[in-house]
Amino acid sequence: MGLEIGQWLRNLKQAVVRELPSSTVITALRRQDEGVAPVVLPLGDLRHLVETTKGQKVAYVVDVRGHEENARRIEHLIVDADTLFIECAFLDADAAQARQKNHLTARQAGLLARRACVRRLVPCHYSTRYTGRGDELAREAECAFRASAETRA
Repeated sequence: MGLEIGQWLRNLKQAVVRELPSSTVITALRRQDEGVAPVVLPLGDLRHLVETTKGQKVAYVVDVRGHEENARRIEHLIVDADTLFIECAFLDADAAQARQKNHLTARQAGLLARRACVRRLVPCHYSTRYTGRGDELAREAECAFRASAETRA
């Protein structure tokens, strides 16, 4: 179309994302023999230049206490996340310690991810008491997460 790259592309992208009418006017820049000149075009003529794709939702949850009110808030934030990085500070067997330290257990993290329909769970933020045992925390979280994932399929 002989159009030049410039600030007008941001306006075009915003118009497409906002689903403005095809008659919406976009002032673009067109190359000419004597340089670049503004040209006014309808959005309908430019829409094909923009490809829209679904973005990714990435969530990160650490330093939270595992109680129902927090669970509701967390689930609201992480619902349908493509990837969830979530603390798995303690094993479920150490739930009392987790409560005392205001952290989630790996099982709680997995259940939260499952209930919120997260696609991928990435356990993180392990307590130092499990140094060299992170695989146990990850396994416990993954088991809680997969338990409902199988029933969703």
